[in-house]
Amino acid sequence: MFPIPPNDLLDKLSKARQERGMEPDDIERKFSGFILDPGLGPAVYLAADGRVVWDGWYEWTEAAPTIRNAYMSVVVGASKTGVTDLLKLLPPRPPDAIDCSACGTTGWTDLVDADGKPFQIVCHKCAGLGWMTRLTGVVTELVQALVDGDLEDRFEQREWATKHRALPISADMSGCFVLTLEGAVMSFAWDHPSELRAEDERISRVMLYQGSLAYPALRPFVPERPGDAIECASCAGTGKCRDLPDELAESVVCYCGGLGWLRPGR
Repeated sequence: MFPIPPNDLLDKLSKARQERGMEPDDIERKFSGFILDPGLGPAVYLAADGRVVWDGWYEWTEAAPTIRNAYMSVVVGASKTGVTDLLKLLPPRPPDAIDCSACGTTGWTDLVDADGKPFQIVCHKCAGLGWMTRLTGVVTELVQALVDGDLEDRFEQREWATKHRALPISADMSGCFVLTLEGAVMSFAWDHPSELRAEDERISRVMLYQGSLAYPALRPFVPERPGDAIECASCAGTGKCRDLPDELAESVVCYCGGLGWLRPGR
């Protein structure tokens, strides 16, 4: 999940555990790790090999934890253990990132409980980073609009999107392709909706383009044709399969996804 934590970070986590008068529990012993957040849900641990471990997450939710959950757990862990070096595990902010409008770049959301007392939770919009890539910002807004009912449910997956926080962008007889908040194209089979599978570079490019047809806000993120691209032989560069009746040509997606070009060797 993360690079192997440096020894000095593990030493600081060990010292913090000792200062709290805690002994390693069974999970910490098994993974040579440290608890980040006992939480109100599954306890979260950082293993010595960089993995983030959620104890019994399947008893709490059908959706498996994602890299965003890992980021949030690290932010919470840094706060609860006092070991701020944990934050060095998070990805650096890229030059074209945008500030998170929900938390004002702090990574935390301010709330008030029923008694009027203020408290904070990790920002769910940016996963505690305080920033988002531009694609993440767009996908986050689209997912929220879909969940809220303000966006047409083109693929009849509003309930799925609510549970998994990803954007359905295309579907066929076998399953559905989705765009995660991190900008990764993944897919699931209709009979296994909680099992997401990563897609390769060609399918990701194709599905991002297809998704842009459904959601124009994605168009700026469709890859431009590179200089070494080759014309797609299946459509002669038109984006529509040749030698098909007009009604089929409109519904059958070409091997190139409608872009009209392919990367060399594809």
